[in-house]
Amino acid sequence: QTSQQKHENAIFQSANKSLSKKTRKRLEKLLNEEDGLTPFSQLRSDVGNASLESVLMEIDKLNILRDLSLPEHFLSEYSPKLINRFQQRVATESLWDLRRHPDEIRRVLMAFYCSIRQSQIVDGLIDLLIQIIHRFSARAEKRVIKKMIADIQKVRGKSTILFNIAEAVHDNPEGVVREVVFPVANEKIIENLVKEYRASGMTYESRVYMGGFDPNRGKSPQDLGWFSVISTHSCRFGLPDFIHV
Repeated sequence: QTSQQKHENAIFQSANKSLSKKTRKRLEKLLNEEDGLTPFSQLRSDVGNASLESVLMEIDKLNILRDLSLPEHFLSEYSPKLINRFQQRVATESLWDLRRHPDEIRRVLMAFYCSIRQSQIVDGLIDLLIQIIHRFSARAEKRVIKKMIADIQKVRGKSTILFNIAEAVHDNPEGVVREVVFPVANEKIIENLVKEYRASGMTYESRVYMGGFDPNRGKSPQDLGWFSVISTHSCRFGLPDFIHV
């Protein structure tokens, strides 16, 4: 044996001892086939596009990895070079080759791979959720712009009313409102103007935000799925605060 092989064998022995019986058993189960697929093949699959199905698949992967109960600081004793070598080895080997390794070596290699894979999947899930949030924001902005255009068209005559009021007040600044304003815009018109502004006086940014998360707006099953997934799993998997809904 070369010095590198001896060094790796020592690592396999010590790392294997640090794994609990439960973890060893669950690592072995990753290679069990069910309907022609293995959980380990699922873990090695790439992240999909920004869809609800992709998010759910990534969450399933995280559930598999969390269920392994790997030691929290499993990789802390090893150099990045060694970690990367073991991780790449597992990523490129076929399932047949993995199964051919002695139990001790196979379990440790898979433990190295799964420890790294967990971080990668969390990063990929964050990217997916950011894309989703941007998509919701863009859709909300389009709705708000359409609504504002409709509002402008609907109240086109309002500018004339406001001008008449301003002109009347300008010509008689000391007058009583009922005597100066109401002749050009009666009390009902003034009341409607106030009500309409109070109902739609939000800033553009507020409208966009509310447009994306308006509970009164009908949502498709896809939308409802997004909100359920993000609100349920963002805290659980340690995602950043800006992801939380």
